[in-house]
Amino acid sequence: MQCLVNGQLTQDTIMTCKGHVLLEPVDVMAVQSFDQELYLEVSGYLLLSFLIGHGTGRVVRWMGKV
Repeated sequence: MQCLVNGQLTQDTIMTCKGHVLLEPVDVMAVQSFDQELYLEVSGYLLLSFLIGHGTGRVVRWMGKV
């Protein structure tokens, strides 16, 4: 990874770069590889919590009208 500041390439880190961060192919491959099982598990839990929250909200709304 390199940092581009005012036309100069430096080896600054992401935190210290004051310009644009240029990724190298190795960095891009590291970003593109992720754990698919973890993604499926987290998205499943998010979907489940949405459905439970939506259902609970409907029940609370129904109880408020009674």
